Amino acid sequence: MAAMSNKEAEESRAEVKTRRDVQFWLDVVMKLTVPLGAIVAAWLANHFEQNRANLQLINQREQAESSLRATMFGQLIGPVAGTKDPNEDIDPIRYAVLAQLLTLNFHEHFELKPLLQDADDRLAAYRGTLAPEAIQKARSNLHQAAHRVIQRQLAQLWEDPLAKCTPAATMETTFQFVSDAGLEEAFGQSSDAGTFLVPGNSLQTFVVSSPDCKDTLSIVFDRPDFSSERVHVLITPASGGKVEADYRFDFDLTSFAFPFTDNALLPDGNRFAFFIRDVSLLDEATNTKMMRVGLRWFPQNYYPPTERPTDYKEFKRALGGTAN
Repeated sequence: MAAMSNKEAEESRAEVKTRRDVQFWLDVVMKLTVPLGAIVAAWLANHFEQNRANLQLINQREQAESSLRATMFGQLIGPVAGTKDPNEDIDPIRYAVLAQLLTLNFHEHFELKPLLQDADDRLAAYRGTLAPEAIQKARSNLHQAAHRVIQRQLAQLWEDPLAKCTPAATMETTFQFVSDAGLEEAFGQSSDAGTFLVPGNSLQTFVVSSPDCKDTLSIVFDRPDFSSERVHVLITPASGGKVEADYRFDFDLTSFAFPFTDNALLPDGNRFAFFIRDVSLLDEATNTKMMRVGLRWFPQNYYPPTERPTDYKEFKRALGGTAN
């Protein structure tokens, strides 16, 4: 009985000690709750305040950039759209520089091909007091600006998986023209399946498949102009495509055709664009030049910035959502 009493007394003392320990730590936690809560609240307030400040800074930057671009556009388009005196002609070089600035800064929002072509035509037709070298330099700068814009736009396009078909499907195809037909054999046919040499003394049909192999284009080039950077293109559907379609594209391709605005939409939804990638001088003594023309297929579910989808349910599904 005495042993049992001692054991019960020990258990009672252990229980009392446990309660005291629990009470002690509860008191400690209660005392620390207020300062810890204040610290956490201060940290959260600072965190949210910093996020709000960052958002305000981003919004202010966007507003400032939009205001700057709007002001810049107005100042650039004013002299291009017309002078104060309708009988006063703007200097063709200055006109070309303004067209370049508009193109380099606003090519995603407007179709600027007519403006650039007009600037180039003014330079080509100029017979004033300016030196011919200055006019030629201005035309070269105008074309170089167009090539820069084309490269910028192409860099924003991504690759689609390629289906297997004949001819082989590619996202981009390059066609090379040489101004001196006698040098064509020196270049020969490229080992790259997506690059073709176009003969200058005869017409030749090229057949190109879309990445999904649903469309096969029959392409004929004619009358390449290396000075004006222009070539005539005829496109018709070739036999062998998975989709029976009737279309015909017959146009003069210039350096001022940009993929985002100057592209063709086929009946099955495939979209492609032709563009002049560059014109390079191969031999200065003979003025031999090479022109490279590109054909680029657009990725599936891609809409150029200047367009809006007509089927918003399909657009929503393409983005990964569910259409109601």
